[in-house]
Amino acid sequence: MNAKIPFHIALIADGNRRWARNIGVTDQVGHMAGSIALSEVLFRAYDWDVHVFSVYGLSTENIKERSRKELDGVETVFSDFANELILHEYKKVEKYGIKVNWAGDRSLVRPYAGRCLEELEKATKDYYKHELNLCIGYGGQDEVARAFLRMVKDLGKSNIDVLNLSSETVRNLLSLYLDIPTPVDILIRPGGDNRISNFLLWQSSYAELCFQEKYLPDLTESDIDYAITRYSITERPVGGERKKTEKKILTDLGLPGLLFGTLSDILKGRR
Repeated sequence: MNAKIPFHIALIADGNRRWARNIGVTDQVGHMAGSIALSEVLFRAYDWDVHVFSVYGLSTENIKERSRKELDGVETVFSDFANELILHEYKKVEKYGIKVNWAGDRSLVRPYAGRCLEELEKATKDYYKHELNLCIGYGGQDEVARAFLRMVKDLGKSNIDVLNLSSETVRNLLSLYLDIPTPVDILIRPGGDNRISNFLLWQSSYAELCFQEKYLPDLTESDIDYAITRYSITERPVGGERKKTEKKILTDLGLPGLLFGTLSDILKGRR
């Protein structure tokens, strides 16, 4: 069996505050530590030649529910992350050919953070070898709703007979209007929660889900190595049964158990 390298890895940046409180430091220190770990695993994924890496940094729900002080801290971290890539890591960005995209509702993010993210997009717009999607002010349901409205608006201006479109055609069209059109191969969530929390819902229909107990600041290159290795040796025909069980593969590799399955597997278990 030929090894397969995932095209798109998505990461839910979770656990920074709990990590900080466990060791008695401020939440802001936790967010900064998470940013450092994120940078490490990001470039490790590109070393494997993963083409697209998406990071869930700040959700629409976070913006509604968290205090302004907490949101300012998170936005500051991502502003600093963007500035770090431009000012100090730009040689790496250039080497890997990373095009950065900001996905989400831009009206929800404060002006300074928004400007930093837009400057990073502008500075990397001509690169194409790898992509980094920073999902800030993002929600999966919101993304699909916005994409649907844009699609309907454009179809209304056309001569296309909408009522006779097949469901496959509609699905393909809608994908083109999403902030992130690329299907996800692996979705990683540190922090101990076994849910995807409204992240890339459309794109993750057949993603491998990798839930980890460790918090984001403790994530290392070896975690990316594990996830990609696990993906590469698993036969995963879409919609069909996988030929190797997790237990058998983990035993073969001599690796510890990790909750790792497809979204469809989990949903079947809840019926």
